[in-house]
Amino acid sequence: DAAMHRRVTLALELPPPTRQQREAIWAKHLPEKYPRGEDVDLELLSRFDLTGGYIKNAVVHALSAAVARADGGEVVVTQQDLEAGAKAQARGAMANPGLRRGVDASKATPSLDGVVLSTRARAELESAISRENARATLGKWGFTEEAMTHTIAILGVAGSGKTYAARAVASALDKPVVVVGAAQVLKSS
Repeated sequence: DAAMHRRVTLALELPPPTRQQREAIWAKHLPEKYPRGEDVDLELLSRFDLTGGYIKNAVVHALSAAVARADGGEVVVTQQDLEAGAKAQARGAMANPGLRRGVDASKATPSLDGVVLSTRARAELESAISRENARATLGKWGFTEEAMTHTIAILGVAGSGKTYAARAVASALDKPVVVVGAAQVLKSS
């Protein structure tokens, strides 16, 4: 719809992460403070063609396996645990019911530092935040509210970080976020 496209001030696509980005995502979800086996190889794990959301789920799956194996003892996540989690995500066969009780991202305070983005995507989101923060000055210069409205459309495959990025922008601006799926938009038209 042409009217909708006119109102979108930034359309940003978050493509699936590159292998290097996947390695960074694995590192974010497996900080050094977490007990992990000496065999854990993030570069090897980055070969699994998963998006960030699926990598997070693979880590939770691996942690669940490590906790179950520890039986009250020391919990150590191994490469085998992580690969099993990654393979389960790749198959889409998440049979572990404990996984569905994962972290509720809506209760976290996200930041752009928490999402692995391309340099261009990060710069565009930071620019959008800067423009929104300049709103008061623009108002003093006579710009109308309509002229200062910013609408960001974030597109990408499942697990690419769309919702997290939207929440991070909203958090940076101390504003509420409205997440609308494409299915909702198409259904209402």
